[in-house]
Parts: sequence; structure tokens; C-alpha cells
Amino acid sequence: MTEKENAWEVINRTGKAEWIPNAKDCLEFIVPSDVIRERPVVSEGSGYDWFNCYWHLDPSFDGYSPVPGREPIKDITNWRDEITMPDIDAIDWKNAVKPVVDRLDRENKITYFLWESGPWERVHALIGFQEALEALYVEPESMKELLENITDYRVRLVDYIAEYYKPDIVCNFDDFGHQTGLFMAPSMFREFLLPCEKRIGEALKSHGIVYSHHSCGKIDALMGDIIDTGMEMLDGLWAPYNDIQKVEELYSDKFVVHGSMDSQLLANEDTTEEQLRNEVRRVIDMCAPYGNLIFNPGMLRSEHTSTIVQDEYETYSKKFRKIYV
Repeated sequence: MTEKENAWEVINRTGKAEWIPNAKDCLEFIVPSDVIRERPVVSEGSGYDWFNCYWHLDPSFDGYSPVPGREPIKDITNWRDEITMPDIDAIDWKNAVKPVVDRLDRENKITYFLWESGPWERVHALIGFQEALEALYVEPESMKELLENITDYRVRLVDYIAEYYKPDIVCNFDDFGHQTGLFMAPSMFREFLLPCEKRIGEALKSHGIVYSHHSCGKIDALMGDIIDTGMEMLDGLWAPYNDIQKVEELYSDKFVVHGSMDSQLLANEDTTEEQLRNEVRRVIDMCAPYGNLIFNPGMLRSEHTSTIVQDEYETYSKKFRKIYV
């Protein structure tokens, strides 16, 4: 069985996988920001996306954040006059994506498309985070209209992604929590965001694309709702403040865990080798017995850290080899 074949057994939850897949061996990531400008291109530094949101690049980890005070929408009730949706029909898609798709190793890797700025992330980039939370209460109709239009745009964009990138998996990015809890009450999530996320999931699945969802923060209280979106992989549960064990016990037959290492631990320069190895074991011990783990440590701070994590994965994961059969 090849790395790609083994990973598909996990993704499809057949119970026939023979080892814990490692993302670096079985997945090939597509970062489309040179065409789909949900963020500026990293090589260009800080700048604007195609919604006219201004993003600051932190070069220490190649990460972007929208700059407060420079949001395009100043009054959510007037959003139609303050922003213009990207004209995705005007893009020469075939030639624009060619440099990316030509290099893909589809024979040996599962293609995994990283799609930033889901409906909630896009809204608070457009109007500000505090303003977005307040608008849920004081301008609910305007908020719903804006979310619906952003979702319309993303659903239409799915058609172009499917036709020209032809990915196996699309990961829709939309963070729903912070370190200690959710950004909003579950009832508010179900009223404002769940319908949007469901529409995106349905659009992806209509093309036969596996729907992966990325969400940072403590989101375990929303797992049933996130699964209801049609999500089949979760690129989240990245830290111990999520009750991963409980999530696995309740939902392991519903989705694949992609990642799950503590990203803060990995980013801390004072983290020891012993802590890194223990973290690899923690994730494998919690998720591997359920047969739904694709191991991915996320962003590592150095080549040395990467070597340690990779070595521990290769050594410790052997304990679970053929456990699924």
C-alpha cells in the first residue's frame, strides 16, 4: 500500500489503513494566494487583499493579520456601498493556475487546497472584530445579508476551484474560538454561521471534493455543529484546551483529525526535546486508537524541532502499525 492509498483509507474511514499517515508523506498543499487573494502574497509583504482589506505580515512566521482601523466597511448597514465583491469571472483561470497545477504530484500525493477567510473571518476583516461581534446583536439583518453575500461568492468560487485546481480536499478556514472558549454562543453560531458553512460544504461535496475545515481555538463545544456542515476532516483541535479525548469518543466515526499538536508548544523557543516528544505521543495516544488521525505537527519553529518531531512520530507510531486492520 502506498502512502497515498493508506491516507485515503483513513480519510474514507474504511478501517483498512495500515499505519498513521504523516501529512508530509501523503498530502500536497495548494496555497492559491497568487490567484485567489484572500490574503496578500507572502513574497509581497504587507498589503491589500481583493476585498481591499489591509493585512500586516509578521515575517517571523509568515503570518498575516488585518490592521485595526483600516477596515473597508465603516457602517455595516451601508456595506453594499462600501465594498465590491471580487470579479472572479474576469480571471483567466486556466493560465493563472497553470504554474501551480503543473507541479502537483497527483500520482503520489492527495492534493489539499488551503482556502482562507471563511464567512466569519471575512466579515471581521471587513468591519473589525469587535464591530462584527456587536453587529450580531445590534444589526442582525445587515450582518446576515453580508454573510449571505460572502457565502454566495465562496459557493461560486468553488466551481472555479473544482474545475481548474481539481483538488482532492479543500480546507475552508474559519476560526470559531479563542484560547478559553467560543467567540459567540452556540445559538448565535447556529443562527448566523452554520447556514453559511453548510452551503460551502454542500458546494464542495457536489463536486466530489472532501470538505476539510480549519478552526483554531477551543471549539470542542461546537463539534456536533461543525460536523453538521458536512465537514469530513478537521484541521483543528490544535491544543490541549480542547477535550480531544471526548471529541474522539463522540465523533471519531464522523471525521478525520488532521494535526492536533499544541501549536503554542511548538512555537515556544524554550520547549525542550522531551516536551516535544511527549507532545507527539500525547496526540498519537489520543487519536490513533480511533483510526482517524493524519499526523501533522503544523508550523515548526526550526529544522531541529522538525527533526525531533519527525523522529518521534516515526518511532512511536510503529506501536500502532496495523492496529486498524
